[in-house]
Amino acid sequence: MKTASNALGSFLMDCNICMEPFNDSKRRPKCIVPCGHTVCLGCLQSMHTRRCPDCRQEFSGQVEELPDNFFLLGLIESKASSNSDQRFWCRDCVQAATEDCVDQSHSLCSFRKMRAEQALLAAPKLDQLQKAALSARRVVQVLDAGRKTVAALLEAQLEYWQRQLRAVEQKEKDLRAAAHEGRDVEAFRLGGLQQLHDAAGLLDAKHALRVLDKDDVEWTTGAPQHSKPKHFQLLNPMVLGLLQFNHIAKVEKLAGVHSDTQPSWSRALLQRSAPRVEWLSVRGAAAEDLHLVRAMPALRFLAVHLRECTADVPELPLLLEELDVAVVPHKYLQALQRMPNLRKLALRWSPAPLHVVFPPLPPEHRGLQWLWVGLPSLPAVVSLARAHAATLQELRVTCASEGRSPWHFEDLARALRCCGLVALRRVILLRGRAPGFPDNKLPHKEDSCGSQKQAVWAGLMATAASDQEVKVVRVLCDMCDECPNYPGLGDFSWV
Repeated sequence: MKTASNALGSFLMDCNICMEPFNDSKRRPKCIVPCGHTVCLGCLQSMHTRRCPDCRQEFSGQVEELPDNFFLLGLIESKASSNSDQRFWCRDCVQAATEDCVDQSHSLCSFRKMRAEQALLAAPKLDQLQKAALSARRVVQVLDAGRKTVAALLEAQLEYWQRQLRAVEQKEKDLRAAAHEGRDVEAFRLGGLQQLHDAAGLLDAKHALRVLDKDDVEWTTGAPQHSKPKHFQLLNPMVLGLLQFNHIAKVEKLAGVHSDTQPSWSRALLQRSAPRVEWLSVRGAAAEDLHLVRAMPALRFLAVHLRECTADVPELPLLLEELDVAVVPHKYLQALQRMPNLRKLALRWSPAPLHVVFPPLPPEHRGLQWLWVGLPSLPAVVSLARAHAATLQELRVTCASEGRSPWHFEDLARALRCCGLVALRRVILLRGRAPGFPDNKLPHKEDSCGSQKQAVWAGLMATAASDQEVKVVRVLCDMCDECPNYPGLGDFSWV
């Protein structure tokens, strides 16, 4: 009992921050109001903020004016009068040393050195806990401030995050106590902290609502790359609430919407952000999602992966400047010539053969500059290229260099030669993913690839007149040559 009492007295007589013993001068014990924690005067004077270093609660006034902890001052006075500072810690027994520890030549040190060693071991974990508590506290503050606006949506989330905050604060206190009492702090396990940082990250510029200037706002729904998807799914209701608080009508860029895995969340987000969204990327879109997309009046740049290809799929907005679509329905091809501002188009795949003949462009159509066709249909490639021959600068075609599959276009060179591609500067033959092949790679060999590139190159050479230079188009293979990346959504810069 005496040993436990001594250990408790040691714990009480030292500052929780600097680990130095309290005294009646520079290390005078001060009670912080209103939280009640006790910190020495020296630590408080060295702080740059008016926050309790233990619980981070704000306090006001000068630190010298904070009330003394008279209980500790009494203990200090009693200790000085009894001269009872001759205490030692036994490293072998992991407790206060006794006469037996001395007789058996155990490894002894002062209590001060023991606590300093434990504090050094506990410091990294304490730092993690303090940062996690700060993250959880930020989320609680945001949710608490807005729960009157969307109470039903946020009440459960607020309660959840309040529990998370209390749990991490308790972990921090337990770790501090373990360090002071000489227990094994290396065995102290931390868990679930990344979720707190991810939640707070949604409030930061790099992961959440970012103000570009007074009116322009960008929102990315994707979680940070290092986090697990389940963390972000847990935060979906919180994100919807945050969007409402931060004037969702100003959102202009929306990426990472996965309608196939989060249908209800995605549709709520699309509906709320519809007024001013100009840039949208959505995967696994169903008909319900596409109806919301079609109603976006400001949408100009769209990347959409359809969940399935059906005849009743809604049409897309006609004022698009860029369209990147996977699982291409026949209806979308028919609508391309009614999109007068379309400059960049990527058709990545269709589950059914698409046989479409495109008539000449109407006068109001500005014409494509980039075209990427990933369809097993040479007529579709040629018809699109011919329709945009006056403006097309880069053509990317997914095709095999050999074999007898629908992806090997034997007449590609001759067909392109007949298109009249007067503005063409580059052709890139893509050998990557295509359905129907075991390794998801199209048949390709260097010899057949070289012959195919040579044929396309020769077919596209043309001489306008005898006194003009020969027009040469670069023909590249993405497996054999170094090719520039396809410009990202909304990027129209030529590389």
